[in-house]
Amino acid sequence: MWRARAASGSGWGRVGSIAILDDEALFFDDVKVDKGWYLATYSPPNPGASFATLCVSLVNSASREDVAAAVEAELNEWMDRYPIPLMATAFDQEGEIVKLRGITGEDHAIGLTVDGIRTIHWRLLKNDEFPQKSYQNGFLRQVYHDIRSRTRGEIRSQVLEEVRPRRLAKLFLAIWVFLIPATIAVFELFSPIWLAAGICLYSIAKAGRQALIMLGKVEKTESERQEDAREQRHAHFIYHCEQNPTGFSRLRSENFRRWNVEARAAEVKELREGSQ
Repeated sequence: MWRARAASGSGWGRVGSIAILDDEALFFDDVKVDKGWYLATYSPPNPGASFATLCVSLVNSASREDVAAAVEAELNEWMDRYPIPLMATAFDQEGEIVKLRGITGEDHAIGLTVDGIRTIHWRLLKNDEFPQKSYQNGFLRQVYHDIRSRTRGEIRSQVLEEVRPRRLAKLFLAIWVFLIPATIAVFELFSPIWLAAGICLYSIAKAGRQALIMLGKVEKTESERQEDAREQRHAHFIYHCEQNPTGFSRLRSENFRRWNVEARAAEVKELREGSQ
């Protein structure tokens, strides 16, 4: 699945004191590689950024020493491929940052190449410590020649093209929602007496059936019973969530962690199936 990342360089303009994105800003694909016990995701620089980013996402449990070694190995491998400063961070199976500070001194590592000498810093660097503040589009296209890129203008055009059918569907729905009550109102105003009487009798019949259901004289249909059961279940859940907000917050966090694990497993499965 394509995820846009904006390239730096000429992507930012300024009008007065308001920064704007120009249509030539570059967006690159993320590059994902299955490394067995972890997933490596490389992302080219964002607009105005001095470095690219790398996520080392654990698929299986590993020691912090092994994670730190993998981070450094990935930094060197990706900087051999793309000579751009790179910041790497490791994430566990639940999407939390792996705490490497006790081993390396910091949770994040940054790789730099200055005068042909590469160094890895286990700390966050200041802006003036990077060899270059931003990159021009031409240079980025040359460096990332094997990664798909699109300009902001191209992405905007594609998004507009994709949302057009949904906008038309919403327009038709709005017209339909308006036409039904409007048509009924017109019928009531101009219809003959027999039609108005029919509509009135239908409304009375519906109200009468509801009254018989409440008195237990008529049974609900299967679909009505299912709808009632859903409403009762939702009300039951909401009541207990309100009674125990701490427990609800914990349950929600557990769900998010589980979804993150499942999403990463699905990513790895897709990568492995695609490589076969």
